[in-house]
Amino acid sequence: MKKNILQLFLFGICMSVNAQNVIEEFKKNPSLAGSQSVVYTVPTCKYTAAPKGYTPFYLSHYGRHGSRYHNGDIYKYTYNLMKKADEEGELSTFGKEVYSKVRLLYNEANGREGDLTSIGAQQHKGIAARMYNNFPEIFAGKQTCIDARSTVVIRSILSMENALQQLSALNPKLSIRHDATEHDMYFMNYSNNEVDSIRLATKKMQRKMYAKNIKYDSLMRKLFVNEGYWHDSIDARKLTIYLFKLATHIQNSEIRKSVELLSLFTPQELYDQWVVNNAMWYIKYANASQSNQAMPKTQINLLHQIINDADSCLKLPYPSASLRYGHDTVVLPLLCLMGIDGADKNIDINGTDKHMDIDKLPDNGWCDYKYVPMACNIQLVFYRSKNYKDPVLVKVLRNEKEAHLNIATDKWPYYEWGEVKGYLMANILYN
Repeated sequence: MKKNILQLFLFGICMSVNAQNVIEEFKKNPSLAGSQSVVYTVPTCKYTAAPKGYTPFYLSHYGRHGSRYHNGDIYKYTYNLMKKADEEGELSTFGKEVYSKVRLLYNEANGREGDLTSIGAQQHKGIAARMYNNFPEIFAGKQTCIDARSTVVIRSILSMENALQQLSALNPKLSIRHDATEHDMYFMNYSNNEVDSIRLATKKMQRKMYAKNIKYDSLMRKLFVNEGYWHDSIDARKLTIYLFKLATHIQNSEIRKSVELLSLFTPQELYDQWVVNNAMWYIKYANASQSNQAMPKTQINLLHQIINDADSCLKLPYPSASLRYGHDTVVLPLLCLMGIDGADKNIDINGTDKHMDIDKLPDNGWCDYKYVPMACNIQLVFYRSKNYKDPVLVKVLRNEKEAHLNIATDKWPYYEWGEVKGYLMANILYN
């Protein structure tokens, strides 16, 4: 027990980070300011050996789709605004350079908004290959059965198919069932009117945060020749936000090799926009008081499915895997509901005046880009002993790294499945 308490204490120290640390991170890697748009990092860590006599035999997974083009009207809005300004002679020489880059982004993404990119496809091939190589006892045999499911969104379906293609190439003898149907959406991507209303209510909070945080005068003076034009004829704050979104999202497509916009912003300006987005991810999808701590509850159906599937597969005489492909808006509340790696923190950001103190989130180690990059995933790997009387063990991987649960263990990262199941069932029943 003392060992476990020490592990949790050291974990808390490792998670501690303040706003200045984040700004320093942005100086080294400005792409991190992209929040959920950050490209998946291939892990380099080594896994802790399983206790003697234990081997993996079942893997349960939920992962976000891979890198995609930005969805919504980001490309079209920014392109049309700058095109009009250029035609009216309002762009500076610098503005024309930025416009040419925006045009390239628009042309590449036109008609592909939200679609999986080639980088996203490779991410899931890589994750699947590492599953195979890390747990050959599950995937390399002749009898393994895989049940794969996706939400009905094409980028998720293609993420699933790329992963399955990779597994099939490594082991053609795998028995694979795959599906994407509305029938499964009650646990694969659940939503209801209450949840939707809470998320809509957060838009007012976001507008207040943007109004306080986003400074756009300096950038606008560089882009346009006449100050009156950007004051009177355009929404300067919205353009600044959209340019930031484009700049941080370029990393997800092949055009990143030839187009760069991050230099439009200083590390402090990157932080000022990121900290708002970070707060919105916390409020809309995590264990925040501002959303009545309701968001983790949206994944109760999924967690129930994960538990039931595991219990069923534990009874099989052959190894198996349950692979599920969906969205960041599922992964984050599921992390909170399961209490993985501190994602379930409830952090007081109310502040002392009408503005929320959103800097408290990074001060307490809560940074969205660590939780929900593209292709983020949760894996539960189950281990069985040669002695059938020994308890089944499970370890949790967050983005393929060994993770902590809010449960005591003297075998970390391995936990007894019976204790984990009891903890998770309590989360289902009392949330």
